[in-house]
Amino acid sequence: MITIRDVRAIVTAPAGINLVVVKVETSEPGLYGLGCSTFTQRWMPVVTAVTEHLRPLLLGRDIARIEDLWQLMYQHSYWRNGPVLEAAIWAENVPFNETRDYVKKVLSNTTNYAALISGQPQSLKARLGMVGPLDSTLPDISTELP
Repeated sequence: MITIRDVRAIVTAPAGINLVVVKVETSEPGLYGLGCSTFTQRWMPVVTAVTEHLRPLLLGRDIARIEDLWQLMYQHSYWRNGPVLEAAIWAENVPFNETRDYVKKVLSNTTNYAALISGQPQSLKARLGMVGPLDSTLPDISTELP
């Protein structure tokens, strides 16, 4: 059984737009899920919902029980039926085996729409910059984000 080992909210602001990315790490080395939990007008409550509410609920739970996890997150909530929790849950509701395909489609669509809007060919490599493992000797910049 593969279980949830950690849940983190990562805050970033490309082009001045507040974004919250949720990373769900598992007991299987290298297996994790990423999702966008952005509610741009209220990003900080989403971070709070993820770190203080959802994280404790999910730690140690089986990743294969998607429906049970969704019910647990949605029904056991201070923010029930609101946009803050819905944004936070959405990122954690993507099944792990679908995350990679989902990310590929989002990146592909982003690049295609940017080309349509700008009228210029777009390079996914140029949009992403260097993608790869972080240098562990460098400071963790995610702690410096707002």
